[in-house]
Amino acid sequence: MKRQETKRSYVASDAEMIQTAKSIFASFEEDKDAFSAFDPDYGGGFAERFRTELQEAEDIAKNMSVSAELTGLSSDVHSAMEKCKNFFMMFKHFIEKAFPDDVPVWKEFGYDKYDYAGKYQEEMIQFMNNLYVTAQKYREQLAAVSFNEERIQEINEMKRRLDEADQHQENLKRNRANITQDRLAKLNNCWSEISEIARLGKLIFANDFGKYQRYVIYTNGRPGIPAPPEPPQAPQGQA
Repeated sequence: MKRQETKRSYVASDAEMIQTAKSIFASFEEDKDAFSAFDPDYGGGFAERFRTELQEAEDIAKNMSVSAELTGLSSDVHSAMEKCKNFFMMFKHFIEKAFPDDVPVWKEFGYDKYDYAGKYQEEMIQFMNNLYVTAQKYREQLAAVSFNEERIQEINEMKRRLDEADQHQENLKRNRANITQDRLAKLNNCWSEISEIARLGKLIFANDFGKYQRYVIYTNGRPGIPAPPEPPQAPQGQA
């Protein structure tokens, strides 16, 4: 059964949500005695548990803002691709030395497929595999022009490295969606906790304008900013 997609339960960015959460939680810690008196479930145990959850959510938000791991793997694939390309260009010297003007044999080595293979790692993996098989077929002729078995094995090794880099990259791409869903669920849980603290804060401090405003969360996901008190109005009939 297809996993249901988790969506953000807040409209702010992750960074803004975390900043709001930290602000609301800081107010909660100052007022925790009032919260505990109102509802004992929001005593010291809750504060310690949520402090840990908040730190975890902050770490997750930071991790989700970068894709260093995927970028690193993409770099590995690019590097492996370039090494394969450079090796083939070098190998052509020996192929043409062993088989001068022999176009059919050149095609066996993939001359007519190289340009396309050089654009896609999956194609390059197959290209290098064919190159290795063909080199084994003509290993005696290649050895005669100083391209020995050790150098032929380099082809297989380069193909293996490219294949491994490609598989790691694809596995991360496939797993990334699930990882993101799990992280979003935890961020949503953080937001749910903060929203509940804000709701209770407004109940507890309904008659305290300054503290009430500290627990207001606007639709953009940011905490409220206390408004200055209104100046007292002069009695009617006075200037």
